[in-house]
Amino acid sequence: MFHFVFCLVARYLYILPVLVVTFFICSCGFCASKAAPIPNFLKEYDNVSHTGKTRSSLKKSNGTGGVASNGEYIVKEPYTEYEEAIRVMYSGSFANAAVIFESVFLQHPSSKIAPNALLMAAFSSYRANKMPDAVMYLDDFIYLYKFNENAPYAHYLKALAYYSTLPYTERDLSSVKEALALFEHVVEFFPRSEYAQESREKVLYLRNMLAQSEAKIGAFYLNFGDFSAALPRFYSILKLYPDTMFVPEALYRLVEAYNALGLTSLAEKYKAILSKDFNHTKWYKLL
Repeated sequence: MFHFVFCLVARYLYILPVLVVTFFICSCGFCASKAAPIPNFLKEYDNVSHTGKTRSSLKKSNGTGGVASNGEYIVKEPYTEYEEAIRVMYSGSFANAAVIFESVFLQHPSSKIAPNALLMAAFSSYRANKMPDAVMYLDDFIYLYKFNENAPYAHYLKALAYYSTLPYTERDLSSVKEALALFEHVVEFFPRSEYAQESREKVLYLRNMLAQSEAKIGAFYLNFGDFSAALPRFYSILKLYPDTMFVPEALYRLVEAYNALGLTSLAEKYKAILSKDFNHTKWYKLL
């Protein structure tokens, strides 16, 4: 009976670190990335309610738009078409709204509403799960309006677009690195924006994701005795991802590898670091 209880406890103690890592990943909101914040300028307008009724705070237009009785196409006034796009968006038809917002931008590129229309086309495409279209609109916005007050939002939404399409496979991490670079850009160039804090959280999550991949690959090579392939993986964690939770494992693996190679002085070096800075982790207890 005692032996059975001991084995059961040991088993759950073994999987506890896995549960901790899983909780960390989930807490970062990976699966909830689709809930992009609405642009601030749309809040400022607050001119179209969810029922489609316009308010007086937005400039009115008498343009009718559409096809006339003689078959000729009448170009709508920008604000009229913009109002229509917002109503369509609030109805939940994001893909159609994106088309209308794009039309506003293309037909009235020099109007005051053009930057907002382009950004709303990106936002609507994002909500319609059309990430390539969203990125295309955002690239255009960033190129044309790099000094616009909504530039931080454009960079943040572009990062979210890449983040929301991240693969769960570790074979191709190029999109992970792309999303990381975009969030780091937001943190570096817009540190005081309202998007900086969440970008920092995403940066930490993605860095842990990359470090975890390095640790798994390194451990795989180490198990097969391929030290020349394993050691660079662990060193990359220490050099590129020193703020991640996989540093203790990298140190432990280095100790393990150098002991196997008979290089005890190097093994003692990394053992000392692990003992000093990470003596509360499971990897120190495994020494």
